[in-house]
Amino acid sequence: MSEYVIVRINEKLIPEFQLNYNASENIAKKSKISSWSDIKVQKNQSLTLILSSNNILNTEVKIPSKNEEVIRQSMPYALEEELANDIDDNHFAYRQKSEQQFIVSIVNKDIMYEIINQINDADLKCTQLYSEIYTIPSIENFTSFCILEDYVIIRDGYTGSTIRRKLIGDYLKLSKNTKQVVYSQNKLKLVDNSSITLNRQDTTLLQAKTLIANMTSAKVINLFQGDYQQDIDAKKSVNPWKKLIVLSIFLMGSWLFINLFQLWKLSSEINTIKDSQSALLIELIPNASQTEINDPYSAIQSRLKLSKNQQSVSGGVGFIKALSYLGQTLDQHPTIQVQSLRQRNTKLEVKLLAQNVNLLNQFQSSLEKNVLSMRIKTGTRDASKDGISSVITMEQL
Repeated sequence: MSEYVIVRINEKLIPEFQLNYNASENIAKKSKISSWSDIKVQKNQSLTLILSSNNILNTEVKIPSKNEEVIRQSMPYALEEELANDIDDNHFAYRQKSEQQFIVSIVNKDIMYEIINQINDADLKCTQLYSEIYTIPSIENFTSFCILEDYVIIRDGYTGSTIRRKLIGDYLKLSKNTKQVVYSQNKLKLVDNSSITLNRQDTTLLQAKTLIANMTSAKVINLFQGDYQQDIDAKKSVNPWKKLIVLSIFLMGSWLFINLFQLWKLSSEINTIKDSQSALLIELIPNASQTEINDPYSAIQSRLKLSKNQQSVSGGVGFIKALSYLGQTLDQHPTIQVQSLRQRNTKLEVKLLAQNVNLLNQFQSSLEKNVLSMRIKTGTRDASKDGISSVITMEQL
């Protein structure tokens, strides 16, 4: 990506200016802003934040370990004596300088929380937060000064700070370093000191180019590390009420889906049972009407009642009554299957299938108890892979 947006966050955590830098054309433009909502980033641009160096403590520490987790856990305790507050109140970001040597940037956790909340509230995508000292060059054995409109950035290796612009003269006089380079866009009248080198150039372009160069060569410490690492593809934090609404909609949708599925399954089972009832009705009553076929259960019940009344008057039992007794007994022995029914005059032949002979005997015994007005006979029994089949004859006395 060749287009960058660099925004400076001042000591009060308010955006102060925005740099738009086109690396391919080597052009940088600076505009003043005063709030997070003023930050403008196009789709083809990446956002980088620079934080006032006065909010950051930069130091160096030696930790004899190569394990990343050990390094991160040991670092706060190794630097505890350099801190004015409790180590738990601070965030430690670092980069490795040598095998056991690390450069560390320490920021108060409240500052990190506030910056992340402001990024989310402004609907911005940003994965890079650096100290502003990385916007000016670092020359070995030199102290670098970059004079801006309202303040001056000071960098001495990996450490740095800012001072008010009017204090630059006094600072140069009191500086212990005998080698100093000053970057300024305008001509300056400095103290008469041969150790001071004045480098006049566009400070807006200088800051943008220097930061991108440091980022490219990995000579910076990104403060978004550890618990504060940002993922631009991750979803932004959602308002608790929005979470509750989304969860409620999900639960209602799940409940509705489960109930509709159960209704569909129940409807399918009802249709299957109804088809079986229709097939049985047609088998028993070939001349059944269309109305009876539409409601086979009611039709069978009606036919049974009608047949029972007619047989009660005539004194006979008949086919329907025998079928009624058979049904009552089948209810008591659900494992018995009816394979076929056949009526011959006053006899009803029922072919049954059971898992074993004992179940057939139990069924016959129950049938004889239920049907006192009929004679029950058992025919031959045949064994097959499905079980034991037998024909039982129900004959009117």
